[in-house]
Amino acid sequence: MNDYSVPIAPLRVTMLLTDGRTIDGDVFLPAKSPLRDGPMLAGEWAKVAPPFIPVRPAVGHEVMIVNRHQVVAFALPVGVPAEDPVELLDTPAQHVALEMTGGLRLEGLMAVAMPRHQRRVVDWLNAQDAHLTLEVDGRAHLVTKAHIVRIIELGGA
Repeated sequence: MNDYSVPIAPLRVTMLLTDGRTIDGDVFLPAKSPLRDGPMLAGEWAKVAPPFIPVRPAVGHEVMIVNRHQVVAFALPVGVPAEDPVELLDTPAQHVALEMTGGLRLEGLMAVAMPRHQRRVVDWLNAQDAHLTLEVDGRAHLVTKAHIVRIIELGGA
């Protein structure tokens, strides 16, 4: 029998949902990145994750299926980077507050990974990526741009 399975690695996240609820559990990332050596990073996964994702809750054993379009942000464990840290070297960060659907507000540092002539916060928001990474108290949050209602720029890092 041919085995067409893809090796995966669980990643514990806290999902902040549009209705204000949170889900703590494991999402499953490919064990190898197609873009570089090593495992897939959460930021890479967010770009290719299907609309409905399996999640193993932290409490209980029943896997649930979550509509990722209803996820305002994925909060990663402290110390787990969303993006390749080497790629973010010399990237300016802006201190911002995000106000999102459901009344959620997050304040933290947003790296503006854009060419030098496009390093305004608005340039990064209007870039094609569906997510941005916000660092809040040492914890990366992959925020779904479609759920951002307003951004307040609080200054540089």
